Amino acid sequence: MAILERVYNVPLRNGYMKAPMYRRTKKAVNTLRTFVAKNMKVSEKKVKLGKYVNLEMWKHGIKNPPHHIKVNVKKDDEGNVFAELVGAPVEKTPAVTSKKATGVEEAKAALAGEGNEIKDAEIVEETKFDDSITPVGYQTESINKAYISKKPSALESAAGFGEEKAETKAPKSSAPKKAKKAEKSE
Repeated sequence: MAILERVYNVPLRNGYMKAPMYRRTKKAVNTLRTFVAKNMKVSEKKVKLGKYVNLEMWKHGIKNPPHHIKVNVKKDDEGNVFAELVGAPVEKTPAVTSKKATGVEEAKAALAGEGNEIKDAEIVEETKFDDSITPVGYQTESINKAYISKKPSALESAAGFGEEKAETKAPKSSAPKKAKKAEKSE
């Protein structure tokens, strides 16, 4: 599949130093893409960056990308280029079959004994949960309903906080500030 495979240590610092601090990692990603496109002799649209390259670039945030990054670059027959971090785990893609079976056909095949079956399987451990016990960290139903409604007053009343706040809060007077200062000085 891959007609060309190379390993590059890409210098990113010269590219991202030309951008402001709040755009540095974005500029570093574009620098990597242009470097790979130039060296593999394809357009930038045909360059795909892998998941682990992206994670490595953004590891320290937008303001502090790495100075260099080592990538493994593969070019296929159609001219598509894929760049992935050196040492990244390789994800195997399952073989694609031309015929897609529907759920009904799969069920019929399983009942008839055809296809993939698990033979001599045994249950190692079975755990049953009791619904009457509330798991730790969960709130009562009234609080959950208040979160769903997104009304702060409903949340306070469900948790029992509304009554205390009403008692302690003094009403605001509508008198101007100058009048209050005059009353305090007398």
